[in-house]
Amino acid sequence: MRIFQTSFHLACLCTLATAVLITDRFNVDVTSRMDGGCGWVGEQKLNEIFEECLTLAETGIRVVNDYSTSKEAARILDPFFSTGGLRLTARERNQIKAKYTRVRDWIQNGGLVNGGRKDKKPLLFCHHTWLQKGTMADVARRPDGSDMDKWDKSLKRRVKILIREIPKYVRQQRVQQTTLNAQGKPNSIAVPVGIPPDIPTLIPTLGKQGEG
Repeated sequence: MRIFQTSFHLACLCTLATAVLITDRFNVDVTSRMDGGCGWVGEQKLNEIFEECLTLAETGIRVVNDYSTSKEAARILDPFFSTGGLRLTARERNQIKAKYTRVRDWIQNGGLVNGGRKDKKPLLFCHHTWLQKGTMADVARRPDGSDMDKWDKSLKRRVKILIREIPKYVRQQRVQQTTLNAQGKPNSIAVPVGIPPDIPTLIPTLGKQGEG
């Protein structure tokens, strides 16, 4: 394990020199404990977790680089990525390294998310209490939580937009309906999540609210 420990320590030194804050990459509420807020975790702890993510990504790159010449590196990678006990090919190692590299580069420099479709910061939540659901007859909301509206020519005023008027919501519910029907479950309460489905979000696995 010496190669892993050495790589990990080197990565730690590199990370400390170029620390990136969690708020540099995510829209996250670090003060509130309500509605998925991360106040119960704390900004310092989130920053430490984020630093560890960068450290592990950099360590992964180093271990992949040493795979061909180090048995220790092979013992680290093979259990996770090898199939049928075979050694990883050069192509497979390059694919693994590319994924680690993308993680490292995004943490350090930011960039597009959601498969390259979004250039906004992802939303980061620490508990499922952020999730709200509504029926198709409820008013649709913008990412900031405000009600969506539009200009009605006949009424000559702005009116609320309902969830059923948003194509993405309609498609989302149809998928849910199909899934529930395939499982033989009743469909009377199939409802879409009350946040636009194209808004990038991330919910870290940090335990339940109130846990350290």
